[in-house]
Amino acid sequence: LEWLVERTESVARAIHARGGPAWLREWRVNDVAMQRYIKPWDMIGWHRDYKQDAYLVVVYTLAGESVIDVGLHGRGVSWRVQAGSAMVLLGCAPGRGSDPRIRHRVRPPLNGQPRTSLALRMSVAELSNYAALAA
Repeated sequence: LEWLVERTESVARAIHARGGPAWLREWRVNDVAMQRYIKPWDMIGWHRDYKQDAYLVVVYTLAGESVIDVGLHGRGVSWRVQAGSAMVLLGCAPGRGSDPRIRHRVRPPLNGQPRTSLALRMSVAELSNYAALAA
């Protein structure tokens, strides 16, 4: 887990260094959540990730397969995720009025095999320097 967190943060900093958004320099994982979809009906319906997740949410599929549906500009887009894949979602920028979070859902696991995913987030609810980030 520590290796995956370090590599994810390193990629964010590298993208920043190559001209990416300034906030990528500050993005650090302080919240990790593991999801297990075991039964054929296990799924998550339409939702947006938490508003307190700053900048990015990176979800790795560690085992199994599923289909992710995304509502984008009034139309639906779907893709298959499998072990080794990553999904990167935009989170909110602290103190900003915009909300770029994308509606999505996770369908039940495919092929009768459980799916395990790991979400890496930077939650501003956990940050003592939230006011500085929001400035």
